[in-house]
Amino acid sequence: MTAVRGPYPSARAGQDRAQFWVQVTLYGLVTLLILFAIALPLPGPRRTAALAERRFVELSLTLSEIRAVLADFRTDHGTYPGQGRDGRGDPGLLADQISRPTHTDGNVIQEHEFGGRLERVRGPYRDGGVPANPVNGLASVRFLRAEEAWPAHGDGRTGWIYRPSTGEIRANLDGRAFPAARRYLDL
Repeated sequence: MTAVRGPYPSARAGQDRAQFWVQVTLYGLVTLLILFAIALPLPGPRRTAALAERRFVELSLTLSEIRAVLADFRTDHGTYPGQGRDGRGDPGLLADQISRPTHTDGNVIQEHEFGGRLERVRGPYRDGGVPANPVNGLASVRFLRAEEAWPAHGDGRTGWIYRPSTGEIRANLDGRAFPAARRYLDL
C-alpha cells in the first residue's frame, strides 16, 4: 500500500520553519542584550555621580581614621601630634609622631634608643604617616596657628588643613562631591 498524500504539506516542514524563526528570534534577542550591556557603562551623569559619591565616602572614612589617630595620640600624651616643645605647630613632627614609636612625653624615639629597654613606649599610631587625601591625592598638611581663622574655602594645594592646638583636621578642597553633599572643607 502506498501512502496517500493530502493537499497539505507534511507536519515536519512546518516544524522546521517554526524552529528556524524561533532560532532567529533568540539570536536577535541575545544580540540586543549584548549591545545593551555594552552600552550601559558608558560615561555619563550616573557614572560621574557614582564616582563623586565614592570619593566623598573615601574622604569621610580617611578623615575618621586620621581623627582617631589624633585622639589616640592625645590620650597617650596629653597634646595633639605636630606640636614642638614650644607648643607651636611643626609639620615635620606630625608624620614622625604618628608613624614612629614615641616616649610618654611625645618625643619620637630615635633608632639608637632601641638598644636599651624602653618602658612606656607609645605608638606607632599609623603606618605610613599622614594618609593621602583620596580626592586630590596629596598627603601634605597646611598648619594653622591657634589664633588663625579657618579659611572660607579650600585651595587644594595640600591634602589637609590641621590646627595642632585643637587637633581639628579638615580636607583642603573647595566645592562639594555632589550638590546635596556638605562642602569638603566642612566634613
